[in-house]
Amino acid sequence: MSEIQLIGTDLDGTLIGRIDEFDVYPFFREKIHQLKQTSNTVWAITTGRSMSSLRSVLRPMSSVGILPDFIIAKHAYIYGLTRWGYWPHIMWNVQTRNLVWRTGIRSRHLLLRCHELILSRFRRVKTICASKDRVTVRFSDKTAVTGAAQVAREIVGHHRHIQVFQYRGELDMRLIPFTKGIALAELARKLDILTENILAIGDGHNDISMLDKAVAAMTGCPANAKTEVMQAVHYSHGHIASQPVLSGTLDVINAHANDMVQSELPPNWEQTLSMRERRTDSQSQPHKPKSLVSTQTIVVFVIADAIAILALARFGVLGPVSSVIWQPVQKVISVFARLTATM
Repeated sequence: MSEIQLIGTDLDGTLIGRIDEFDVYPFFREKIHQLKQTSNTVWAITTGRSMSSLRSVLRPMSSVGILPDFIIAKHAYIYGLTRWGYWPHIMWNVQTRNLVWRTGIRSRHLLLRCHELILSRFRRVKTICASKDRVTVRFSDKTAVTGAAQVAREIVGHHRHIQVFQYRGELDMRLIPFTKGIALAELARKLDILTENILAIGDGHNDISMLDKAVAAMTGCPANAKTEVMQAVHYSHGHIASQPVLSGTLDVINAHANDMVQSELPPNWEQTLSMRERRTDSQSQPHKPKSLVSTQTIVVFVIADAIAILALARFGVLGPVSSVIWQPVQKVISVFARLTATM
């Protein structure tokens, strides 16, 4: 049984739900406090919400002393708890967003490559949906779907951020939300915590990336989790709780802490592979593929990288290279200051 040193939990549907579980708060607080005392455990909330919206949402928990050590807001921005509240880790966030950006470009490139190769190799193929994050194609010959799916999986390989589904005469290839997994892994790396000591808990599709064995060796989900989330936890030998929301999350923590993990899928669980049900946002008419990334996004990240490098060079973190980078910048600043003084 591995020691739990980092717990990463989703917020909506995992810690809070439609019904407030105030009676569970003391037990959850006590468990987190116990793990901090025995294992120096760090707790992080990973959510798609912004920090401004989190204050009111977390107020009931914070009023009884339940506060996470870190918050990963908007799936990727890391904030740490200080005596003045939660403050962003600027350099961590620059590095994490850089990694998210690069992963997104590579994932979308592979998706586009799968689409182009399938259209070139197979006949009578109709594109139902083609966007930067998803491609759905329909085959007149339904027997060709299996071969096309095999081609797509060969291209994707071990890239865990793309999933390939086939159903009857259709093939669906899509990017699964991957930012939470990257952000949680980066936080663990900054805190020098190994994957085997990380517990990730979530209930929604955007939590699947952190329920990956490559991110967290220990996983779990409450009883209200989506079908695909339960499947992911089952495959990773995590704990599927019998209770929903916070009660289920507490159950997951206790199960891993006491080596009582139950990975069996519930009796009423059904694996739904219907492409009709999965296609929540596609249209009946084909779409042209969008560009991999906007020019504005590239400019923003280039500027962010430049600022980060200059900051590191300014304080000599880059070693001998620091002076090579900073001296020309310093000369430009001096010239600008003299020009401004004479105006």
